[in-house]
Amino acid sequence: MSIFIFGDSHVIRLWKSRGDQAEVDQCYFPYMHPSQPVPKNYQKSSCEYEHIYEGRDLPVDLWFSYHKGKCAWNVPKILNELNPCIKKIIPEDATILPYFGYMDAKTYLTQYKDPEATVIKYMDAIKENFPNNPVRYIEPIPQFVRDIGTGNGLMPFEERYPMHKRFVSELRRQCEIRGLEDPISPEKILGVDKLEQSYECHECEYCLYPSSAGILWDHLKVEYNRMIFDEILNQYS
Repeated sequence: MSIFIFGDSHVIRLWKSRGDQAEVDQCYFPYMHPSQPVPKNYQKSSCEYEHIYEGRDLPVDLWFSYHKGKCAWNVPKILNELNPCIKKIIPEDATILPYFGYMDAKTYLTQYKDPEATVIKYMDAIKENFPNNPVRYIEPIPQFVRDIGTGNGLMPFEERYPMHKRFVSELRRQCEIRGLEDPISPEKILGVDKLEQSYECHECEYCLYPSSAGILWDHLKVEYNRMIFDEILNQYS
């Protein structure tokens, strides 16, 4: 059994909850198999960044791919333009676990207010790019109740919360329509559909980077990411 968790920066927080899970990047050059040597004329490409990593010391074979700040709406572009060799590395028997949607509710859906169309575009892209793989979605974590800063200013919880709920509801509905398993639900694992201050982390390694000084990153404390990650592993090991 092997699984591939593919999502935004919350994927980083999953693997950090069990120690440093990132080994080596499998993609050294677009479309080149990782067993091949790096060419002498090698030049960096966008395909290197935020790409595929393998888990370590886990009860299941696991790949991760995180894409900071990316939305479910961006998935077609990620797979077809930014990181196309994802599809060449992940085997067809691996279960794909897409984990996008948090950024959509946090930013774009508060403006465009069309979570249903976003979910359909997202799921269609996964099906198109992984036609032979089993797929099971991971719902985005709930939104934090404090106002969250974005490139468009502060996004009030009152605007983000209904977009999150509509996104999750449509994701569940589309899974049923498409004959897929019910999504893995952080809401159900944590027992909450909104995140109070007690869930918010400002103490982990990522939060304490010098570049993070003065920034309140909106992510879960390690113990809560560990709960979500352990439940995923329990279901696939």
